[in-house]
Amino acid sequence: MDIPRRTASSELRSILLQTVGVLGRLGDVLSGLGGADEAFVLGSWAARFGGERGPFPNDVDVVAVGDVPLRSVREKCREVEQHLRVDINPVVIDTGAWSAPEAEPFVDHIREQPLVPISLDTDADG
Repeated sequence: MDIPRRTASSELRSILLQTVGVLGRLGDVLSGLGGADEAFVLGSWAARFGGERGPFPNDVDVVAVGDVPLRSVREKCREVEQHLRVDINPVVIDTGAWSAPEAEPFVDHIREQPLVPISLDTDADG
């Protein structure tokens, strides 16, 4: 079977990012946070992950959804910053604001961007 090189390398890249790369590391550290219901990478990193052309991102923007202190999210993201040597910019949006039918403009702006889910293993030992 002849698999196009581009497809195979894209899939391998995706697997690596989701396990040992940005997504995997963020999932590992954010899983231990009580109150985080969902988390996403957004912005230019998410756009590139989705195949949009452009320059390599200088940083990673993260949104955590739930009842979790921003300070706690920042502390966890710092672990990933040090390990992967990349700047991470987290924000927290409470669940009610995230799921509101008529969300505030900031939430709408975030939801309109490409979003890449971060797997939060709720059974993690945190």
